[in-house]
Amino acid sequence: MKVLRRKFNSCKVKAFVFAILLFVIFSGCAVPFETAQTLERGQGELLLGYSSIANLTFKGRFGITGNTDLGFGIDLPLVNTYLSAKQKLFSSGGNPTFELFLSGAYGLVTDTDIPYYHCTLLVGINNESMGCVTFGLGILQDPRYTFNLFGSPLYSRETYYHALFGVSRDKVVTQFQIIYDPHDTQEKIKISVGIGIRSIQFLE
Repeated sequence: MKVLRRKFNSCKVKAFVFAILLFVIFSGCAVPFETAQTLERGQGELLLGYSSIANLTFKGRFGITGNTDLGFGIDLPLVNTYLSAKQKLFSSGGNPTFELFLSGAYGLVTDTDIPYYHCTLLVGINNESMGCVTFGLGILQDPRYTFNLFGSPLYSRETYYHALFGVSRDKVVTQFQIIYDPHDTQEKIKISVGIGIRSIQFLE
């Protein structure tokens, strides 16, 4: 009886591990981890993030002028590589400071020729006590949102609208993303949440 129980428990563990692996391999999309901030000239940032459901993001960006950032990123497990840019458009106030940015990224998801991109207008409220609060609105194309393990097609070229809300401090970035899909009759709203750890240092 004990042997049967051990075998049964072992099978349950294996089934659970297998389900987790499928969950990780065939998961949805990562949040973009955009912040309404640019780096100072000569600064660099590295960020490692996790977003629902089971996505890992690695991002790097570099301060070019103090108002312009350039960067790169990769999302896993459905591999997405991209280049990114951010430009400060407006700044006003002291503490808090209100700032306006235009941010974008362009890349490709592995095994498809459909590009990934987003173009987002970011509004930031920067305060010493609460960090940087970011609001964003824009358009997004991400073929991973229509990935279907058991159906066809696996990817599509649909364009979505997305909204961001996030808070970033010295080392932690949290973000909440809402996707509006006008083409999906059953699930027009898709939501993802992410948290990231970052390090900002001067490269000189």
